[in-house]
Amino acid sequence: MLQRLAGGNCDKHLTGQLTRSMANIHNAYQVTRSFLQREFGESVDATRTFYGYLTNRVKLIRIQTQDVAKALKVFETINDRGVGLDSMDLLKNLLFMKASRDQFEKLKVTWKELQDTIFAMGEKPLRFLRYFIFSSYDVDTLREDEIYGWLTKNEAVCGYAKNPIGFAKELVATASAYDHFLLGKDQDGKANRFLENMRCLGGKAARQHLILLLAGRHLSSDLFDRLCREVENLFFCYVITREPTRDFERDFARWAAELRRVQTPEQFEEFVADRFASARTSLSSRFDDAMRRLTSDSVQKYRLRYILAKLTQFIELEAYGETEGTRWLSRYISGGYEIEHILPENPSNEAVSEFGEGDLDELAQRLGNLVLAEKSINASLGNQPYSKKRPVYLQSQLLLTRSLSERPKVGANTRIDLAVAKLNPFGNWNATTIDGRQVLLADLARRAWDVIEGSPTVKPVEVAAKEPGLA
Repeated sequence: MLQRLAGGNCDKHLTGQLTRSMANIHNAYQVTRSFLQREFGESVDATRTFYGYLTNRVKLIRIQTQDVAKALKVFETINDRGVGLDSMDLLKNLLFMKASRDQFEKLKVTWKELQDTIFAMGEKPLRFLRYFIFSSYDVDTLREDEIYGWLTKNEAVCGYAKNPIGFAKELVATASAYDHFLLGKDQDGKANRFLENMRCLGGKAARQHLILLLAGRHLSSDLFDRLCREVENLFFCYVITREPTRDFERDFARWAAELRRVQTPEQFEEFVADRFASARTSLSSRFDDAMRRLTSDSVQKYRLRYILAKLTQFIELEAYGETEGTRWLSRYISGGYEIEHILPENPSNEAVSEFGEGDLDELAQRLGNLVLAEKSINASLGNQPYSKKRPVYLQSQLLLTRSLSERPKVGANTRIDLAVAKLNPFGNWNATTIDGRQVLLADLARRAWDVIEGSPTVKPVEVAAKEPGLA
């Protein structure tokens, strides 16, 4: 890297993935070059004058010690003053201080692997280190600026003094699992449907659930899969009810200590009932209220797609069982489907006349007015009235979409019949039917995200039956 910079052709020959050190050097070079260009332009004399000033006025002090151990001690001492290093750098120094001389090279390689892993996944080192502590030790509250102090006070608990390389390797293994979880995979790198769902639900910023996933790495593959499902369901409940992030992060940190001690399926079921199921039940009323009020303006676009995809997938799973077509939520999110507004956002005069009274702008954005439809179908619907859209919905492969027009029927009491039993079709479309369908979807959401009903709610079938214009 330094040779390329000196040759002035670094930008033309950057290939492959840069390490953290290479990226830092390259960024420093770019900042320096931009400064010189901004301040002195193409003036050779001005640049030469600045160079003379810099080399004569700025002094570099080199401290040479007898061995590495003394160098590490000097490093710790001088960084205890002025602007300190972060906990990750101080931890590195701490591990080297605890290691014997013959361990230095191995520890150096292990630490570089850790840094490269964290850098490659674009994670903040201190957030990773903080979540590592939450998932590994009985700690539920810790600020980033407290990490190094906690480590120095808990040397016996962490074991890094007796085995610094082992501790560093555990950090590497945790970072690798952390990276896989962010990518929607289990710790072995295999795609996990529920962790893929979390990427669709949480976006790029969601990290709190990683505390529990890291704490549950010891579980069997079946139990870990269950854990991922429980995490997704509860995380959605927290998101849709607007639970403060700091609150459920603290809950996850507390639960991690319990989860690490789970060894049997019976203990796991008890943990799920005590923590996940009870938490969802406690949010039941707020969950109902949030789903009944939900509009496309109240959530981010990617979360709206997640919600519609999840509801659509749930009906398909109930009707057809788990297949490669129904197993993956990505099929419904990015498989050629678009969000269709049954009452168009910009309705034609005919659509307005047929729909009737109401705040059309607000009603068009309600969850009850939204459905997934194939791109080809959505393109043909346009801003037409419901009477003209209704026959087109029958062409959809999605049961939730087709059920707008008529309830699919296959034989008697078949799996498909049972799955769509509560999906009442709508003969016309107006403000009342949008309300009725929103209640229907809220009821469906409780089943899709396994939220036990905490208080009586109006059955969507009863609401639909009382409204005019329902087939």
